[in-house]
Amino acid sequence: MRSGIMGEQDNMVTMHDVLDAQWTFDNYKDESYLRRAIMPLERVLTNYKRLVVKDSAVNAICYGAKFMIPGLLRFENSVEVDDEVSNRQNGFDVMC
Repeated sequence: MRSGIMGEQDNMVTMHDVLDAQWTFDNYKDESYLRRAIMPLERVLTNYKRLVVKDSAVNAICYGAKFMIPGLLRFENSVEVDDEVSNRQNGFDVMC
């Protein structure tokens, strides 16, 4: 079974695993189990093309403005109309 780029063999965990990881962190201050159970969002978006947006354009885009060239810092060469992309602020933070 797959969901996007993630499959059952790719560090899939149950909610009980997350609960156990939180308990381990709270009681033993060991975050290794928690870091294995909860992965960053950026890992899911690795197959998408990136658009890096200027800080000054983030608010407008989040409220529905269209992407325009003056608001972009970087973008991949092969981005076409109707492509699914990953929008990032300064290359690190995922916007939408």
